[in-house]
Amino acid sequence: MTREIELAALDLRYESYRMKNPAVEARLLAAIAERGIAEPLEGVDRTPQSILLNGFKRYRCAVKLGIGIAPYASLGEEEAAAILNLLRVSHDHSLSILEQAAFLDQLRKLEQTSVAELAEQLSRSKSWVSMRLGLLAEMSPRVREKIFSGAFPVYPYMYVLRQFMRMNGVHKQDIEEFVLALSGKKLSVREIEQLAHGYFRGPASFRQAIREGHPQRAFRHGNAIGQRVDIIAEPNWQNLLIAGIVSNATLYDIRKPSQPTVFVATLQYNQRTAFDTLLVRTNISPASMLVPMQQIVASLGQQYVFSVKSLAQSVDQSIAPERTVAMLSSFFGALALLLAAIGLYGLMSYNMTRRTRELGIRFALGAQRKDVFRIVLRETLAITLAGVVLGLPCALATTHFITHMLFGVTPYDPLTLLAVASALLAIGFGAGYVPAHRAMRVDPIAALRYE
Repeated sequence: MTREIELAALDLRYESYRMKNPAVEARLLAAIAERGIAEPLEGVDRTPQSILLNGFKRYRCAVKLGIGIAPYASLGEEEAAAILNLLRVSHDHSLSILEQAAFLDQLRKLEQTSVAELAEQLSRSKSWVSMRLGLLAEMSPRVREKIFSGAFPVYPYMYVLRQFMRMNGVHKQDIEEFVLALSGKKLSVREIEQLAHGYFRGPASFRQAIREGHPQRAFRHGNAIGQRVDIIAEPNWQNLLIAGIVSNATLYDIRKPSQPTVFVATLQYNQRTAFDTLLVRTNISPASMLVPMQQIVASLGQQYVFSVKSLAQSVDQSIAPERTVAMLSSFFGALALLLAAIGLYGLMSYNMTRRTRELGIRFALGAQRKDVFRIVLRETLAITLAGVVLGLPCALATTHFITHMLFGVTPYDPLTLLAVASALLAIGFGAGYVPAHRAMRVDPIAALRYE
C-alpha cells in the first residue's frame, strides 16, 4: 500500500548498494521537475526512521528540487524480509547484477544463511546466488566503491578486467590499482580496454605512466625516435620502429583533449581498413579538385568520391552546435547590454529632470558647469560599477555550465572578464554622457523657475 513519507525521515544506509549513473539521473531530474515522482520509493518500515532500499535516484532528484514528501511503499517490517522481497522482484526494479550481489551479501550477513538456503528463499538456483556472491568477492572494497559511485564504468570491469583476472592470472591488487588510476577520467569502454591491454601486458614504463595519469610519458627517459614500441591492442602492430614525432592533435572529438596516438602505414602491414576519408594537400580550391579526384578514384574500380571539403569546413561542422549557441548568446548579450544602456539613460535623464531646480541653485551659487558634468557622470558610473561588482560573482558562479563549450580559453579567463567589465563601464559612460551634458547646459534662471 502506497502512502506519503517525508524524505527527511528516511534512513539511507543502503545508498552505497545502488549504482549511480549521472546521465540517467539528469534525465530523471527533468522528468520529476515536470511531472513529479510517479513511482513510489520502497523500503523497510522501521521506527523512528524507515530504511530506503529502492528509489535513491528519485530521492536525490527530489532533494535537489526541494521536494520534501514523496510516495512510499513498504517492502516489509523486517530488514531481511524486505531485502528478500526486493530481490524476488529485482527484474521489475531493474537491479543490476552487482546490485543483486550486494544485497545478497548483506542478506547472508543478516541471517547467517548458506547459498543453498538463500537460493531456496529466492526460488533461484544455487548457481544464480553463488555467481553473484563470487562477483562481489572478486572486488576489493575500493574497486566496489568506485564502480558503485559511477567513477568507473561497470561494463569494462565486467567484460574486460575480470577476463584478465580469470584467464591471465592478474591479481586483485593490480586490478584495484588500474581502476583507481582511471576512475573519474570519463574514458570510453574502448579506451579503457586498450589501456588495460597495455597495463597488464605491456612494459613496466607503460604501467607506471598509467598509474601517474600520463600515458604520453612512456618515453620520458629519452628520445623516442629510434626506439621500438608494441601496440598491445593490435596483434599485427608489434615491434614498430618510431620514425618521427608529431604534435598533439585532436583527431576524433574536438570537445575532448588529445589522446596518445600512434600513426602507422596500414598498407605496409597489409591491412585494408575501412577508412573512408582521403586527405589531400592542394594549393588550389578544394572544390576544383572534386572532378579530378572522382575520376582517379573511380578508375581504381573500388571506391567513389561523393564530397570534397576543406579541413576548416570539417572543423566548422563539428562545432556547429557550439557556434549556434555562441551566436545566440552574443545576440541576447548584446540585447541585454542595449536594454541596460537604455534603462540607465532613462534613469539618469529622469533624475536630471527632477533635479533641474537643484542644478539652477548650484549654478546660482557659483558652481562650474564642468563640476556639474562630473557629478552627473560620477553618479552614472557608480551605478554601473555597482552592477559590475554584483554581477561578476554571479557570472563566475555559473561559468561551469558552459565549460564544455569553450575551446582554448578557461571559464575564468581574466582578459575576457576585464574586457566585459570595461565594455559595461564604457556603455555606462555613454549612457550618462548625454544627461550630464544636458545638465551642464541648464539655464540657471529657467531652472530656478522650474516646477
